[in-house]
Parts: sequence; C-alpha cells; structure tokens
Amino acid sequence: MSSGMRHTVLALATCVMALASSGEAAPATANSAADLFNVCAALYDKGDMPGAAKACNKAIVADPGNANAYFFKGSALYRSGRTVGGKFTVPSGTADTLRRYLQLAPKGRYAEDARDMLKALQ
Repeated sequence: MSSGMRHTVLALATCVMALASSGEAAPATANSAADLFNVCAALYDKGDMPGAAKACNKAIVADPGNANAYFFKGSALYRSGRTVGGKFTVPSGTADTLRRYLQLAPKGRYAEDARDMLKALQ
C-alpha cells in the first residue's frame, strides 16, 4: 500500500471511530453495518470496553443478525465487571447479550468463550 493510500485509510478509520464515539449517526452506506462492527472490534482490541459496547450496540441496530457484534458487546461488558464484596459483578445485560450470541451462533468461533463467561456468572 502506498504511503498516500495508507494515510487515507488511517484518516477514514479515525473519522469512523470519532463518529462512533461521538454518538452521531454514521453515514448510511451499503457497508455501514460492517463498518460499525469494525469500529466495535477495533475499540475492543484497543481495550476501550465502554466504547466497544456502545459501538457494538450501533452495529447490532444496523444488523441484528450479526452474532459477533453480540459476542464483542457481551465480552466488553464482562471485561468491565468488577469484584465487589468478594463477588464478581457485571453490567446489566451482559448475560443476555452472551446468550443472544449463542442463539445466533451456537457453534460459532466464540461459542466456547461465551459459555465460559456465562458459567462464571452463575
């Protein structure tokens, strides 16, 4: 990839991430659901769990059948959990989101991880 193309791609990615974190609507394009999921995954990989959960919500609204968006959201919520009084607590909706992933992709790439997180929440 040429240097100019790399800068264009980075600028576009920065704009998409800024839109996702600002709460503004992303431009409607044929790929907007995929773009929103990519933002979700990028924020997750970056370690921004609150940002990832918000971006995943947008990806889910754009494509409710995207199982991986549910997994990344559920995992981000799970990773946002805290131990309080000796008990691990997670944000509301964590288990439901992981269960939805398993409904959509019972044998999916992250199914075992989702089951492990749900088991740990029992």
